[in-house]
Amino acid sequence: MNTNKVNDVVIIGGGLMGCSAAWQLAQAGKQVLMIEKQQPVFTNGSSLGTARMCRNFGPQDDVFTWMQKTSVSEASKLIDFLNNNSDTQHSMDEIFTTSPVTYVFKDSQRDYVNTLVNAPENNSAVQYASNPAEADKLLGMSTADGMHIVRERRPHSGTVSPHAFIEKMRLGFILSGGQIRYEEAVTEIRRNKASYTICCGDTRIECRQLVSAAGPFTDSLLRDIAPEFQDIVEAKRVPLAYFKPKEASYSRLSDTQKRVLRDAYPMSTMDSPSYFTMIERWEDDRPIIKMGGHWMRSEVKDLDTVWDQELSPGEIATFLQQTVDYLQSNKLPLDAGDLEYVQGYSCVYTLTQDEVPTVRHALLSDGSADPNFVVIAGLSGRGANGTLGYGLLAADMLCGRPGDSSPMYVKSRQVLNGELVLDNSLITSAMTTVG
Repeated sequence: MNTNKVNDVVIIGGGLMGCSAAWQLAQAGKQVLMIEKQQPVFTNGSSLGTARMCRNFGPQDDVFTWMQKTSVSEASKLIDFLNNNSDTQHSMDEIFTTSPVTYVFKDSQRDYVNTLVNAPENNSAVQYASNPAEADKLLGMSTADGMHIVRERRPHSGTVSPHAFIEKMRLGFILSGGQIRYEEAVTEIRRNKASYTICCGDTRIECRQLVSAAGPFTDSLLRDIAPEFQDIVEAKRVPLAYFKPKEASYSRLSDTQKRVLRDAYPMSTMDSPSYFTMIERWEDDRPIIKMGGHWMRSEVKDLDTVWDQELSPGEIATFLQQTVDYLQSNKLPLDAGDLEYVQGYSCVYTLTQDEVPTVRHALLSDGSADPNFVVIAGLSGRGANGTLGYGLLAADMLCGRPGDSSPMYVKSRQVLNGELVLDNSLITSAMTTVG
């Protein structure tokens, strides 16, 4: 049995949240070890892929809009650090793809949409079509009565690449003195008098402080040491389908139509049933379009095999029809026969009961907060949108720092710690659809 030296902090999980916390804690001067069960290039997980929706459209006091802005600001600091400490030049554009973001609301949400688009912070950054005639005139879209379309345009709003973000955070972490152990699966966590023991097979790793960023494995990982999370988070399968225009079909589009297709993504419907769709990547100069549906969540029977679960014919057919409908709403001459199914993927999200992510201390046996143990969980598809914001909050909590004194920082910390319930049920439910 091998026992490692005592580390200041061990982080379990090397995805977006683990890397975010690792970078922030290393910047705070902590000696940090991150443990990841996969290889450096992920083959499954919520952090897999090159595109997640990254939006900045919400009321002034919206926690998740603030998280996105914070993440962008913190990412800029990360890029500056990398450019000052590595031989390669890095850019924000490697992480964020700035593009229009389209939101589709129903007529029942009219008053809320009007409040949003007329807010000073949004007014100059969005176009709003409240009826078919306006949609045609402003956006060149064909929509049905009762649909409200908002298109947002602002820097670093569009999509964010988990793959690129993780690479940048890992590099910054390593350059700050951090260490990463890959292909190490944590099997047990023990709380000692003034430390923790992390068991990975025959290896024992000691640390003074601990961050769990284990995604869907949070429940099983913390079952003995922090059993309260069994009632806080649960894992759900979310199917994702990928389609590509056939070569002949795409080549017959005009340059203007190709630009319309590009600018139509990403898109999210903001009411049930909720879909999200975006361009995942480009292949052979053609877009790979990802389509997912939060309303299609299902139970996870086996976490070890769910990633390989094929999409059902019904799921593929539903996503294909939704893709065609959206393309045609943008007046593009494409139908089901013009698209080819590239692949399907079973992703797993962790959810809290109110679908608001949590960044909180684990509890001691007497029910009090353990100041040396922070858990990031229940991201529900929101994580990429506010990546470095979540890591900043976790680092502040573990370092005992009050953080900044702004009202939004205080509110965000209270909401994510479960101390404050969001009072806007619409934004709480709608903004889960961030892909």
